[in-house]
Amino acid sequence: MDLVLSNRLQFPSFYRVVPDERYEQDAIVQLLLHFGWRWVGLIASVEDSSQRASKVLREKLSKEGICVEYLITCAGTSLGSYKKAIKAIQSSSSTVVVVYSSMMYFGPFMYSEGWSSLANKVWIVSLTMDIFTNTENYWGVFNGCLMMSFPRGEIPGLKEFLFTATPALYPSNPYLEEVWISKFGCGAKRCLGKKYLQTVALSLYDVNNFRLTYNVYKSVFMVAHALHNMYQMGEITVASSLKKNFHPWRVSVLTHLHMH
Repeated sequence: MDLVLSNRLQFPSFYRVVPDERYEQDAIVQLLLHFGWRWVGLIASVEDSSQRASKVLREKLSKEGICVEYLITCAGTSLGSYKKAIKAIQSSSSTVVVVYSSMMYFGPFMYSEGWSSLANKVWIVSLTMDIFTNTENYWGVFNGCLMMSFPRGEIPGLKEFLFTATPALYPSNPYLEEVWISKFGCGAKRCLGKKYLQTVALSLYDVNNFRLTYNVYKSVFMVAHALHNMYQMGEITVASSLKKNFHPWRVSVLTHLHMH
């Protein structure tokens, strides 16, 4: 999460359920030191947050005696630029590549000529990138990569729902339709026979490993509790109404809620 959002003067009512990027940067540094990797490459997307994070990471690496051989910026301009970047990685002497980019900017790498030749590199991927494991181009290079990740947790009833849900049962749910097309190659109207996510390999759809989803769940859960607490503290302004008025500072009730 972008460190800028930790500025309480600029964002007084912003709360996070994930750690800020300083902890991730420290973890990457410790990982490199643990394995003795002191000569690495760095890829960052053109976004301001990724550029800031990569700059801070380079400073931390330098303090620990870890050198950055190259810095490649993913701008998403053309496949030609990605092809050029792949050639630079191929010709580099460093084995480890640290990626600080969103999938939107890094994705074209997977479809560029020469991508498969990078399977001999060790990839360390930050939290900023969601890897789509159902992408064929993913397996050869990223299979075995090291990825920073959020803590996972269980959302009661979610796995059971996903194992029994189908687009036919929930035709108004566009998400299920997309998942069916992605995993089975057909939508609700074209799939023959009964198909369930329970039959999909965990490597392609791991219902026990929804880390981002769990953090969204925590956010909704905490906001619901905070609103309930605020409602109990508020005063009803009109006798015939259940409406209550709240001052902005009351949102601080979120600071007293804790979830693991």
